[in-house]
Amino acid sequence: MELLPEWNVRVDHWIRTLATDIFCDRVRFESEAFFTFEHLTYEEAMKQKFTPIKQNEKWGKTWEYMWLKTTAVIDERLEGRDVVMDLAVGGEASLWLNGEEFGCRRNEWVRDRLHMISDLELTKRAKKGDKFEIVCEVYAGHDFPDTHHGPYVGTDRPKNDESSPENGRTVFDGVYLGSWDEEAYQLY
Repeated sequence: MELLPEWNVRVDHWIRTLATDIFCDRVRFESEAFFTFEHLTYEEAMKQKFTPIKQNEKWGKTWEYMWLKTTAVIDERLEGRDVVMDLAVGGEASLWLNGEEFGCRRNEWVRDRLHMISDLELTKRAKKGDKFEIVCEVYAGHDFPDTHHGPYVGTDRPKNDESSPENGRTVFDGVYLGSWDEEAYQLY
């Protein structure tokens, strides 16, 4: 059934309004990182030296990993709310929460950012002072020259050119927490 133009406008308005009500009270937390081409375990990574990373910092050589650590403490803005993470880290990532495997963050190919955030529920009815240690192993990615498939294995992979202009493949924006309205998301 086709709607009259007036109703299409109303439906579009409701969808836009719902999208702004689903994830609110966004709070950014400071993060620390280190970069490596080595595939490390969580335990090995936690022994490395992390240094502060700035918002909007370009990073990511071909085949590079960024290990990221963020400590988030719930304050009055999120108290009593269902809280999710928005990880604008610049690539797909494996996640640990308080030292335990937590899940993953999808890459930028997910067109609707709300669908990425919906998988990353941190807690229901957060309490002021709750502390969360968030660790991410983020992959910058690689290209497949002259092919439409992969992956490369072992010594077959191309050598990284340190002088390449592509050394900043992606951007770290930040680690955010915010309140989540699941009913609004389901209606969306």
